[in-house]
Amino acid sequence: MKLSSKTFAALTVSAMLFTAFPTAFAAVQTPITLNSATPAARSDFAAKLQKYLDAGDFAGALALFDGLSSDLANDFEILFLKASILFSAGKLDDADALCTRLLSVQSDNLDVLELRSMIAKFRGDTRKRAADLKAILSKDPQNVQANIELGEDYALSKDYASARKCYRNAMLKDPTNTDALFGYGQTSYYTGDISSAKTTFERMLKIDPKNASAHAYLGKLAAENDNYKDAEAYIVKAVEYEPNNYDYRLDYGSYAKTRGKKDVAEEQWKIAVDLRPDYFLAYTYLAGLYDEQERFENELSMWKKVVETNPKYFYAYEAMGILYWHKGEFINSRNSFLKAASYNPKNESYPMMVAATYYRQNEKDSYQKCKTYLNTVLKNFRENKAIYSVMRMYLENGGGVNAEAAAERAVKAETNKTTRGKMYFYLALFYDMKGSRELAEQLYSQVTNIAAPLFFEYRLAEWSTQ
Repeated sequence: MKLSSKTFAALTVSAMLFTAFPTAFAAVQTPITLNSATPAARSDFAAKLQKYLDAGDFAGALALFDGLSSDLANDFEILFLKASILFSAGKLDDADALCTRLLSVQSDNLDVLELRSMIAKFRGDTRKRAADLKAILSKDPQNVQANIELGEDYALSKDYASARKCYRNAMLKDPTNTDALFGYGQTSYYTGDISSAKTTFERMLKIDPKNASAHAYLGKLAAENDNYKDAEAYIVKAVEYEPNNYDYRLDYGSYAKTRGKKDVAEEQWKIAVDLRPDYFLAYTYLAGLYDEQERFENELSMWKKVVETNPKYFYAYEAMGILYWHKGEFINSRNSFLKAASYNPKNESYPMMVAATYYRQNEKDSYQKCKTYLNTVLKNFRENKAIYSVMRMYLENGGGVNAEAAAERAVKAETNKTTRGKMYFYLALFYDMKGSRELAEQLYSQVTNIAAPLFFEYRLAEWSTQ
C-alpha cells in the first residue's frame, strides 16, 4: 500500500537518526555554507532528539531546536531534520518555509526536494509538487519515491501509460519496492497488458506474501478469465490481511455469488454495509441478490438505503416503483417513478408507469390527474410514433376504436425491439385495466415471447400473466 505523506516524512527522520551521525554528515556531496556543527555535536543532539521521537512527542522534539548553539542552529542537516519533524507535526507552512531556505543554499538537494514535494502534496498544491518531482527526476531519473509519486499523479488523471513508465523507472532502481510494483501491475492491468500485470502481482507476493492488494488484483484477473474458484481463493486472502477493505468485501461477495454461494455473498455485502453505511454500492449488490431470491421486502429496504445515500441514482427509484406496483401500493409506485423521471426525463417508461398508477388507483379524480400529468410530458415523445400513440391512448382514456387500432399498428411497425416490447406491454396493461383480459393476454404474450429482453416491463408482463 502507498505510504501517506506523514508516514514517509516520519520514516525519513527515523532513518536519518538511526544512521551513524558522523558518517551520515560526512556524506554531504556538495559544499554548503550552513553546515558548521562538529560530528560530535550532531550526534549528541540526535541522541536527545531520538528520545522525544520515540515517544511521539513532536512538540518536545521541536522545542529542542530552540536555543541551539550557532553551529547547530545553522547546520544544514540539523535544519533538514527540523523541517521533517515540522512536517510530521502538521506544521506545513513552517516546514515549507524551512525547505525553501535550505534549497536557497543547495538547490539540487534531493532529500529536501522530496520533502517539499510531500508538503505540497499534503497541502494540495499540485503545481508546486509536480515542479519539485520533475526537478528531482531531472537529477535522478530513477528516483524511487519521485517516480512513485509522479506515477500516482498520472494514474489519477487516467494517463496510465505515463504512470506505468514512472513505476517502471522506480522498479529499475528498487526491484523489491512493493509500491512501485503495485503501481506497475495496476497500470499494466489498466492498459491491457494482463500478462505483465499477473507477473508483477505474483512477484509482489514473493516479496510480501501478505500483500492484500496483490491478492485482490490476482483475484480480479482470475475472475476475468472466468476462474472464480481461484478468484475467491485470492480474495479470501486479501480479506484476511485487510478485513476492513470495502472493495475486497464487494469482490468476495461477487465471486462467491457466481459460484452459487449466495449466503456467503450476502454475508460479505452486509459486512461491506457495516464498513461504509453511507455509501450506496453494497446496498445495490444486496438489492440485486434479494431480487433474484424474490425477497422483495428485503430488496425494497435496500433500495431505500440506496436513495438515502445516493439520491440521484434513478435506477433505484425505478426498482422501488416496480416493487410498490407489485405490492399494489400505487401511490408509492407513482411517487417512485416520478422521482426516476425527474432524473431521467427522456425515459418513456417512467411517464407511462405514472399514468398506469393513476388508472390502477381508480379514484374519482384519478383519470383527470393522469390527463393533466401526461399533457405536461407528451410533447417530449412526439418523435416516436409508437410511444406517442400509446401515451395518447392513456391521455384520452382510449380515444375510441380507431385510436386504439392506430396505436396497435404504430407499435407493430416499431423497429426497435425494446421500444416495441415496452409499448406492447402498455397496450396490454391498458386493455387489462379496462377489463379486456383476453386481448390483454394476447398482447402480454407479444412481450413475454421476446428473447433477451432489456426492459423492466417484461417482468411486469410475466407477473400479469401468472
